Amino acid sequence: MSIRKSVALVVAALLAFPLHAASGEFVAPPLPTDSAFSCDQLNNFDLVGNKTAVTRIIDTLKVQMTAAYTKDTITQKFYRDYASQRKQGLTHFDSNINHIAKFANHVKSICLAHPRAGINDAGAHALTALYEETARQPMFATCRSFNTGLVTPDDFYRDATTHLGTSRYIPDGYTPADLDYFVTGYCRKDAGARLFTAYLHAMAAGGKKKLGRAETKGETSTLSAQQACYDDKEKYFRAVAGPDAPIHYAVMNEWRYECGLPEE
Repeated sequence: MSIRKSVALVVAALLAFPLHAASGEFVAPPLPTDSAFSCDQLNNFDLVGNKTAVTRIIDTLKVQMTAAYTKDTITQKFYRDYASQRKQGLTHFDSNINHIAKFANHVKSICLAHPRAGINDAGAHALTALYEETARQPMFATCRSFNTGLVTPDDFYRDATTHLGTSRYIPDGYTPADLDYFVTGYCRKDAGARLFTAYLHAMAAGGKKKLGRAETKGETSTLSAQQACYDDKEKYFRAVAGPDAPIHYAVMNEWRYECGLPEE
């Protein structure tokens, strides 16, 4: 089944019932506050091409959602991490700009189907639709999809190669087995992390070396590469912050974790 078709089915399922009826682990809860705008208002502004008004309505919705979604449930944390406001990632592909655009599109689609609904109801259902959509897209999924097998190493490798090529982010000769080996540990520690972020951290920690090469070089070579990774991070920090800038203990441990060294 294509991604587009699966997303259409998700939205169709949501729209088949009243907006307040959805429930479950991956369903965003309804907002406790009244809607500042109606879906009909959003539809009218969108129809005449008033992008400023549409953006203002969706921004107002997200203010309400940010205030309400403070718990560490799957969907509420997903909203804060990926849909609440634009956050710059390690690369353009790692930022959440696509999540934000997808969320806005889901709000508009749901409002078209339910013009009498309040914008807050549409927002909660849009968040559910966004989570369901991205959970099956390797470049946008979280580690939870990787951990549960919803997205496999083969899926990610195929999608990443299509989007990125092999010149920079997918080294020549790299295989899904290498991906599985280097990313699994990161994803087990943080199921809510972006899968692509886990991959980039694996690359920074020495994952550009193929699994077979790492094994044949032995533990000494591996430890040397891990220490070199840590040293590079410290050198970069010193170059930016200054040679005498203090480094927080937690930051050093994060570097050690990212480079495959034991925490102290």
